[in-house]
Amino acid sequence: MLSHVLFIVVFLTMFTFSSFYANEDAAGGKYPKNCKEVQDQGNNVSDFYLIQPGTSPEPFVALCDMKTRGGGWAYILNRYDGSQDFYMGWDSYKEGFGHIGGEFWLGLENIHQLTGYEINELLIEIVDWDDVQKFALYNAFSVGHEKSGYALKLVAGYMGDAWDCMVREAGMKFTTDDKDQDQNKDGNCALSSNSGWWFRNCKWAHLTGKYFPSSDAGSEYAKSMHWREWHGERYSLKQARMMVRPRREGHARLFPSSKFLNADEEV
Repeated sequence: MLSHVLFIVVFLTMFTFSSFYANEDAAGGKYPKNCKEVQDQGNNVSDFYLIQPGTSPEPFVALCDMKTRGGGWAYILNRYDGSQDFYMGWDSYKEGFGHIGGEFWLGLENIHQLTGYEINELLIEIVDWDDVQKFALYNAFSVGHEKSGYALKLVAGYMGDAWDCMVREAGMKFTTDDKDQDQNKDGNCALSSNSGWWFRNCKWAHLTGKYFPSSDAGSEYAKSMHWREWHGERYSLKQARMMVRPRREGHARLFPSSKFLNADEEV
């Protein structure tokens, strides 16, 4: 099935550290800034690579997808079987958690380093329990620095068939149950939803929600991994992944760079 190919990839269980260093520059010891640069260097195999965005103090491991919609994508979230608990605190969401060979969250600081200083595209792919797949592609995406609360500074230029939920979260600070920043009328959404996210009234996109083994989350539906505009908030999704890459040439005219906030600007 298509969703099986997209999310449960055999090479993830064949992980070795050798691929980490295949992309290191022998002369200068420098790493590509992102998965797109890895691809531009001739690496066309979806795999694990060390990357180092220009402002990042250290390189980190990224899972790069080199096939989907032209490739060059870095995973920031991968979910497909519920093996990783996403009910985590602020420090975990900041640093990242899970296993990069399975379900994981890349970490807010790494996501900021990837997206905070140049406009990126965001691709979200979700799958329901009938193995129907939908996607949401945003041609402008940026997450602010920690001082801003890792705010969702920019999410715009939607296209796809999943319907647009993320735009409703634009401008929101990231919230966990031990760091309530959402200022929502419904209280601490992270606490009631048992996860961290850029919440706006606890209702819209919720891809870090609790994983259920069926579409029916019962009375805990508010905690489930859902995409409200597809199946509604009471439907618990089977799979989800989020990926980013630098915006491709030509996409700027779809959403002008003048809309992009300064990287050091408070949201």
